[in-house]
Amino acid sequence: MFSNLSSSLLLFAITVHCVLSFRVDERNMGRWDIDNSVKQVEPTPEYAEYPIIREMRGEIGLAFDRINQHIEVIIERGRMSNGLSDPPVKNRTECAVSKEELVKLRDQIQDMMKNVSSTKGSCDYPQGTVDNCDSWLRLIQCGIEELGDGFKNATSGSATLEEISKWKNAYNTLLDKYKKDIDNVRTSLSEEYQKKIDQLTTELENLSNAITKMEEELKQIYVKLCVSQLSSGKYDDAVAIFKKLRNDTLLDEIITRAFNEYGQKSNVNNIIAFVKKLPRCALDKRGFPVLYNLMKASQTLVKPEVVTFYQAVRQCMCKSDLYNELAKLAA
Repeated sequence: MFSNLSSSLLLFAITVHCVLSFRVDERNMGRWDIDNSVKQVEPTPEYAEYPIIREMRGEIGLAFDRINQHIEVIIERGRMSNGLSDPPVKNRTECAVSKEELVKLRDQIQDMMKNVSSTKGSCDYPQGTVDNCDSWLRLIQCGIEELGDGFKNATSGSATLEEISKWKNAYNTLLDKYKKDIDNVRTSLSEEYQKKIDQLTTELENLSNAITKMEEELKQIYVKLCVSQLSSGKYDDAVAIFKKLRNDTLLDEIITRAFNEYGQKSNVNNIIAFVKKLPRCALDKRGFPVLYNLMKASQTLVKPEVVTFYQAVRQCMCKSDLYNELAKLAA
């Protein structure tokens, strides 16, 4: 009876604390009782420690170079007169690209480069070209070359996922512009060189897929490292890695892997401590239901872990159904 009375008093005290607590971070002001304790750590290793990332980066660099060479071939062959042997252009029609479209493309490339680097780049309206289609290809080539150099430099050391995503998005912006306008260039070329344009389009799309694949590969490395750190009790390191991911939805995968791969019940307290260290209540509201469902499915909603869980949930979720359910289990 004394034991039951003590448990009831403990739960009453916790509930009162929950009612009196006011969480200002719901207005994006930060978690007042947690954020200050998180150290600024940088546990992410250099790229050199990830051979697969190094290899993918090298392949992407070569793909940028090949694309530039491919565009150069199309441009230079396009300069040949119809009187030369094996002419690339036969009965070439008038280019459908206007001067205004060229200026717009130039401005878009310069704006794109300013968004990912400190300068607008060197791409400008080409001089001495055969026609506007030639100029359009030159501008595209210049944009690809500058993006390639920027991507190589950005990923030459321990660049973050944010850096890779930034350059990937810039590349895809140029690719979208290319695909939108390429038909105006194709119509001025022979059937043979229309096929070369189609091959170039495929190469550009394949490069986009390769950059995305590299981004996803590094993301999974970060997830795995985050799971390892939190399961070892290195919560500050785990939080720092999670912030690098810049994707709240990956919290589901991190918690699931930490639970399933590190002993389920034995890792519950580590998962709880990690989630409590995260800087926003929205992450509690995302992560703790995932943990609850995992524990319920594995029949590990038992004391003392469930009491610790209940106490953690009260910080941000004291009016939730999850809080009420844990209160019953902890009683």
